[in-house]
Amino acid sequence: MYYQEDTERQAAFYDQAEPSYKGFNPRLGFVRKVYSIVSVQLLVTTLMVMLCMGPLRSVLLYPQHTFPFVLFILASITALILCIAVACYPEVGRRVPTNYFILGLFTLCEAYTVGYITVFAEPVDVLLAAALALSMTLVLTIYAFTTKTDFTTWGAFLWIAGWGLLAFSLLFFVISPRTPAFTPLVIIISVVTIII
Repeated sequence: MYYQEDTERQAAFYDQAEPSYKGFNPRLGFVRKVYSIVSVQLLVTTLMVMLCMGPLRSVLLYPQHTFPFVLFILASITALILCIAVACYPEVGRRVPTNYFILGLFTLCEAYTVGYITVFAEPVDVLLAAALALSMTLVLTIYAFTTKTDFTTWGAFLWIAGWGLLAFSLLFFVISPRTPAFTPLVIIISVVTIII
């Protein structure tokens, strides 16, 4: 409730300030920017997972190839160091060219780390999880770009819950005939869909 009033107050301020600010909402702009960045990060991670599950799978699985494991360790350590650096020196994360470089490097390190770990899992499960995460984030980004209301309301929750149920249902419809283990999950999803 407070956020809704605060957003309306900010929008009213910008509407009265200058004609060039008409309809400008700084909080909504921030939400759009954040969801765009997260969508790009998940897209890069999904592409890296697909690369590791596809052409690089045979190279990553054989123990005689030590370079992928060393790269995995370096990527994990680099991602941890970047997180600690931004946490300890927040001004570094606020400088515009530097923060995008740090974010890009962090995204590449995490994407390789996730890609390397997923090589040892079932490919269908990994691609299902990656596709659902990317799908949910892209839909949230589209919602953030198309809405004029505050994003933290119940309408946004119901919208994304509906999309999530639709995406799960479509994916389980394709996978379920081949995998009988998903039958209880399909029943749970059906019950949640009826409740919503």
